[in-house]
Amino acid sequence: MTNGSPSDDSSSAGLVLQVRGTPHAQPRPRFVRRGRGPVRVVSTASKGAQLWRDAVERAALEAVRNVGGPEAVRAMFPGAVQIRLLFTFQGAPEGAPHTGKPDTDNLTKLVLDALVRAGAIGGDDCRAATVDARKMVGGSAGCSIEVRPLSGLPSPFKWHVDKPDWLGQSVL
Repeated sequence: MTNGSPSDDSSSAGLVLQVRGTPHAQPRPRFVRRGRGPVRVVSTASKGAQLWRDAVERAALEAVRNVGGPEAVRAMFPGAVQIRLLFTFQGAPEGAPHTGKPDTDNLTKLVLDALVRAGAIGGDDCRAATVDARKMVGGSAGCSIEVRPLSGLPSPFKWHVDKPDWLGQSVL
């Protein structure tokens, strides 16, 4: 299920998608060696990851069509974009953070790659200046995706960590 029309938030139009299904992570090659033998590359690709990537890409393609095609997306996102992802996994208690596998960074990479292939970012994923990705336990498995233009970092931008004394005043 997708909603590719600009969101109701008039302050920053963008793409909003809903993808149903169990989220899968981007497969990563693994390097293994037995004893003193040669290093081999082992694929971690799975059918589930391919099906999930296809589902995200189909939803993104539909969203791109709904806003007028790739040219309309490029006009909507002339510069940097911000992306918000909410991955939900079935389980209890509903609404709790999901702290198990798959890793958030690998889930995010698969979605970004699918968005790029579908033309939903208006270019390469290097244009994603901010990405907010969260994993939660929910009633149904899937992913909510928002892509919006970014016109600078939120103001004021502050670090949420205490600066060690040894760094001095001029660093942060």
